[in-house]
Amino acid sequence: MTSRERVMAALAWQQPDRIPIFNSFWGEFRENWAKEKGFRPEVSIQDYYGIDIQICTPDETPYPSRKQAVREDARETISRDGYGRLLRERKGAYFRETLEALIRTPEDLDRNPFDPVADDARYERFLTVVEQNRERRCCFCKVGGPYLRTTYIRGETEFLMDIAQDPVFAKDLADRMGDFLAGIGV
Repeated sequence: MTSRERVMAALAWQQPDRIPIFNSFWGEFRENWAKEKGFRPEVSIQDYYGIDIQICTPDETPYPSRKQAVREDARETISRDGYGRLLRERKGAYFRETLEALIRTPEDLDRNPFDPVADDARYERFLTVVEQNRERRCCFCKVGGPYLRTTYIRGETEFLMDIAQDPVFAKDLADRMGDFLAGIGV
């Protein structure tokens, strides 16, 4: 069976030739794997391990037009991401620190409308990943959930406090993000 046939059989409650395999690999693992196996970087770790599923995601950030590098030196990079956050990233670190969220007041939500869902640039990488994988793997398309994405534009602590202290604002934030993500996923 091909990966697509295998996955679709399993989803239809039919018996595939084997259980479909899905895994994702962090960059550091992939680099160490290639080095230990003596493979060049272009060798596919997904092909090597028989991965059947490829997750494909469009750019689901509300503000891709605002992405920009703010400052970079030998130790760190300060940048603004597509959620409007100001981030600090240390060289060689996996995680980033949020220095500032974009939405600080209810008025900020109205002053910062999301970039259009229909912007073709959101889907360029997505379509490339689908095209590169459609013959080898079963492609699943996804978008993230409204809770986590809302914390990206508001801040996690701030959004949790909004839920407790200003549920109307919290609902407006989550509704706006949920509607936006639903539009991306259509």
